[in-house]
Amino acid sequence: ESNASNEVTTTTTAGAVVFGTLTANQTLVRNGSSILFTFTGNKLGLNVTINQSEMRKLDNTSGAIQLNDSGVNGDFAVSDAVYSAIFTVSMLNNESDGVKLLVAEANDSSGNLFRTNVTITLDNTRPYAAIVINNNNANTNSPAVTLNVTFSDVNGIKDCRYSNEDRVFGGFEGCTTSKTWTLSGGNGIKTVVVQVRDNAGNVNETNDSITLQSAATTIITPLAGEVVRGSKPVIVVAPDSAAWVTFNVTNASNSSFSWNLAGTANQLTNDTNPVDGFTQTWN
Repeated sequence: ESNASNEVTTTTTAGAVVFGTLTANQTLVRNGSSILFTFTGNKLGLNVTINQSEMRKLDNTSGAIQLNDSGVNGDFAVSDAVYSAIFTVSMLNNESDGVKLLVAEANDSSGNLFRTNVTITLDNTRPYAAIVINNNNANTNSPAVTLNVTFSDVNGIKDCRYSNEDRVFGGFEGCTTSKTWTLSGGNGIKTVVVQVRDNAGNVNETNDSITLQSAATTIITPLAGEVVRGSKPVIVVAPDSAAWVTFNVTNASNSSFSWNLAGTANQLTNDTNPVDGFTQTWN
């Protein structure tokens, strides 16, 4: 949310001896946002108010707010002619979005009156967000994909964050229109979720899905159902991305073991050149 102060125009009555400046620490807000209003005056003992009709331009559930110089509710020091109040926009507010001009009145015990104003932008509209995986292809054989993300907001985009279908999000980061992403493990339908947050703090979530079907490992020999005795060449074609292949061999006594291609039980075979497949002999 915006942290810019907003110095404003002022109006005084004829011969007035009260004057000052009204600011707000948040000038772009949404429901739930807290705003610190501060009036820096020229004298002690002022009565500084933003009345109900003014506050309801921003929040139609609000009453009037009184800015104080007593060191509470956002006021940092007692009796320094700086008057403050913290106001939180209600989650029940249904005032329309837009720029709101709020007028404050400051008067002294002699009846001198000074009016000043501040502008606050209310934004409860979620940003636009869309995501497409791998140019909208239905399938992929690699978990490494490219995300194309589209986002926009009238008051600007702050950041984005991402997750797979497990919804374990990473931290918010700067939004980019293209991002490399790794899908979750295993074959099947994979979903990538993006949350886009605007400068007011509104978040929009959307997602896209793609089917991951990694290339299969193919055993060339021995043939399915073949009875193997003695030594036998094993030829395997594995995906380009594969570096390890595990064989599960069931012997005549129906005992199951994992074998490597050299014949050592319960071991893995490491292939340093996965493109060419595997050709070794086991006993």
